[in-house]
Amino acid sequence: MYANHRGTRSRPLVSGLLIASLLGPANAAAATVLAYDFDDGAGGLRLAPAAEATFITAGPLADIDGTITDLTGVSGRAAAAKDWHDGNAFVFALTVAPGVALVLEGLAFAERASASGPTAWSLAVAGTEVASGATTSGTFGVHDQPLAGAPLTGLVTFTLAGSGATTASGTWRIDDLVLRGALHAVPLPAAGWLFASAVLGAGLPRFRRRGR
Repeated sequence: MYANHRGTRSRPLVSGLLIASLLGPANAAAATVLAYDFDDGAGGLRLAPAAEATFITAGPLADIDGTITDLTGVSGRAAAAKDWHDGNAFVFALTVAPGVALVLEGLAFAERASASGPTAWSLAVAGTEVASGATTSGTFGVHDQPLAGAPLTGLVTFTLAGSGATTASGTWRIDDLVLRGALHAVPLPAAGWLFASAVLGAGLPRFRRRGR
């Protein structure tokens, strides 16, 4: 019985060591873990991520009111929406693979508000506001916001909200959104080592770029 108990407990440890080895020392420093450039490579809008780090998967950018439109970006296209006087927000979610934790380091993005669009923005991570600032009207402003907080695991939702618009037709567009952070191996629960082993066996690259 003691031998079986040791065997069961050793599997998460082995998987954790393999994940730590795959992450490597380069991931101890802040690096890009997720990026949206909103260009499909053919002159159109793409809401899916342009790039994701290994152990990170993310969905497309969405809008709470469901009214994303395609406007000119810094280069190429940008994601835009209206109704910023009505509690609207851009949202995206990422999932951190089992056995890994994400420590956020920063968020960079470009944005441009119309004359009647939002005058302020705020970012919430998993429902907690972590950054805010003023929007830029008439041209694109670039924000590079340091972030800090507890390590994130599993499914994490990001909400980029605008406020202060004077009319429902006021627009706000964003472009070149980049999330930076560091990935660290963490102990896996007993049932999680099989998934981690499958991920490792797939031989994923350290960073993958989505096809256009």
